[in-house]
Amino acid sequence: MNTALYIVFALILIFAAWGGYKRGLVLSTAHLAAIAVSLYLACLLSSAFSGEVVSGMFPFAEGFLDHQIEETVIPEMKLDASYSVKDTLEQHPNLVDVFCTNTYRAAGIAKEPAAQMSQEAQTYASTQMTDIPTAITQVFCQRMAYVAGTAIAFILVLVLLLAIGNIPNLTFRIPNHPRLDDVGGAAMGLVNGAAYCILLCWLLQFAGVLIGRNTLDQNIMARIFSKIDILTLGVGI
Repeated sequence: MNTALYIVFALILIFAAWGGYKRGLVLSTAHLAAIAVSLYLACLLSSAFSGEVVSGMFPFAEGFLDHQIEETVIPEMKLDASYSVKDTLEQHPNLVDVFCTNTYRAAGIAKEPAAQMSQEAQTYASTQMTDIPTAITQVFCQRMAYVAGTAIAFILVLVLLLAIGNIPNLTFRIPNHPRLDDVGGAAMGLVNGAAYCILLCWLLQFAGVLIGRNTLDQNIMARIFSKIDILTLGVGI
């Protein structure tokens, strides 16, 4: 999967640079603006509507997380399987943070969001007067619904904006500077490709079950895109 991810990143950058070259500098810059606007609108839409599916997700997520706890978390933490998780954590409250983080990691969440979700689960358990396993499941459902909603809304909004932009079928070129337009368009197209790679890395933080939970940490390009990520700072994760 690590090799496949390198190939995906390379293809995104190559096609984006070629597309930027064909569009020119002005339209490629407009494309970058469309990406940013689409992400912002997608976050608003997901925040407004993703909560509607949490209750429906809960039973399935609970079963999935219980399986991960039994098969992965308990052996890794060397907990006594003869006691329930709830009883173990009540007897050893110092293990709660590590347990929450390890559960999310076992569920395929990357290190940073797993640690953040761990804090949210503990806060939820405290404020809602519920047990930690229930809080873990609730936060997991909320986060996955938000991420999926953001991804779907982003694609739909971006396609809509690009379709609207193509209706006039106009070609904007820098007059008397064809080389600048071509080179600048290719460079801006590469920036657009990097933006798509950044968004892909953000999404894959929550897909460790599919790609392997350590794949992003082992992939040099993924680490670079995550390091330069300023695009998802306002996403709320």
